[in-house]
Amino acid sequence: MLSGSFKTKKDSKKILKKATDFFVNNIGLKIIEKGDYCINFADDKGIGFVTVRLCKQNKEFEVRLESKEYEQFIRDFTEKF
Repeated sequence: MLSGSFKTKKDSKKILKKATDFFVNNIGLKIIEKGDYCINFADDKGIGFVTVRLCKQNKEFEVRLESKEYEQFIRDFTEKF
């Protein structure tokens, strides 16, 4: 399991859209649960997952990511963001 975080000034909707585009459209995960500041993705086998949580800090968000079985994709998403 891997966790990490980074900060951005983008708004929450843009962050979650980028996460959805990346993990659903590029990787093929499915959205399991979605809220205003959190989104959970999982694979069809129920083995791997990715969780994206947003924490508001002043005028920016800290994007917190957790993953099991998709650790390299977390790194790729963070680098491309």
